[in-house]
Amino acid sequence: MANMYLESALPKLSSFPSPPQHTAWPSLRSYMYLAIALSKLDDQDNACSAYEKAISLAAEPGEPLFHLNYAVLLQSQGSIDLAKAHLAQFHELYDTGIEDSTAHVDPDVGEQALRLGQRLAAAM
Repeated sequence: MANMYLESALPKLSSFPSPPQHTAWPSLRSYMYLAIALSKLDDQDNACSAYEKAISLAAEPGEPLFHLNYAVLLQSQGSIDLAKAHLAQFHELYDTGIEDSTAHVDPDVGEQALRLGQRLAAAM
């Protein structure tokens, strides 16, 4: 049943208007969660689009978790260089301790990033 609703929403993904600049963090997470759901449904193209939308809408300096999750998807697709770029962006944001962003990050995220980095290094 949920799959039916999600499939009916997919064609509308690209036509969603951009939210105003003052949009709160939870609504941006919706794009990340949509991307995760789409990747689980093997709809990689729309999952990538959802991650790109989340990243593009995140206020400066950015949201590290969007980049980490996108890097995981890209690595699973074999897009190693692009995955490394997003992992580097994650580290830049996460490691600098940006208060507004890292406050929303689970403590296990650093470990996940480390494991992804190891997989990306082994893929060379």
